[in-house]
Amino acid sequence: MTARSSSDLKLLLEKFYLHHNPSKVESISFILESFEGKEIDLLVSLKQKYGLLSYDPFDNYIYSLVQVQQREHTEFTAKCSFVVPPMSVRLIHLRRENSIHVN
Repeated sequence: MTARSSSDLKLLLEKFYLHHNPSKVESISFILESFEGKEIDLLVSLKQKYGLLSYDPFDNYIYSLVQVQQREHTEFTAKCSFVVPPMSVRLIHLRRENSIHVN
């Protein structure tokens, strides 16, 4: 997560806890450290814990994190596709090299 999105999440949690559980505001930094890399899990569990079916600020933040993850996955996959051929291509090469017959 970038520094900007980390600070955005901190502000989001401050507003949330001020409204739902003010005693937790002081422990936001610890909570963020505990859930580093698992921010979506944190937000979903808070929605469940406080009985919120929909909470737009969390939903919007989760949506933006998912978009970033999908973009990163797509970029990674594009890079890897040139390095490691798909399984079907590898099987074809194995068959040719070793005369392996697969039904």
